[in-house]
Amino acid sequence: MKMKSISNKGQALVEFALLLPFLVLLLLPTIDLGRIFYFAMAVTQAARAGAEYGFHNQTDSAGMTAAAVATGADVGLTTSDVTTADMYWRCPSDATTTKHTDFPIPPASCGSGIAAVVYVRTIVTKDFSLLYSYPWVADTLTITRSAEMRVQ
Repeated sequence: MKMKSISNKGQALVEFALLLPFLVLLLLPTIDLGRIFYFAMAVTQAARAGAEYGFHNQTDSAGMTAAAVATGADVGLTTSDVTTADMYWRCPSDATTTKHTDFPIPPASCGSGIAAVVYVRTIVTKDFSLLYSYPWVADTLTITRSAEMRVQ
């Protein structure tokens, strides 16, 4: 006597159909998180490129902005996204964060025989839009990165 076997052909398809919404709910935030990391790294590199250009050409803030924009072109960086591209100085003994932007540096401004320390700085701010709207996160995130280098 032959036993009748039950077909299991559709079981895998039904299980996949039941699990698909959960897989999508895991995949979408993972994609957005990866995009955020990539975007933040690109904005960071743009700020560093602007500061590096300023290190070599201290008096050219327009060139610092252009270098940052050129480096961040793949994330759509524009000149309006480079909020600061400047040079400043402070005295080494100054414990505060006083930043002086008057150049040339006045003689003996830090005391006799003490040279001022000069820095270049680039700050880049760019808005990032998520692919999917999550109830616990805003649809647009603002990414701000800065780079600062000591010139002398």
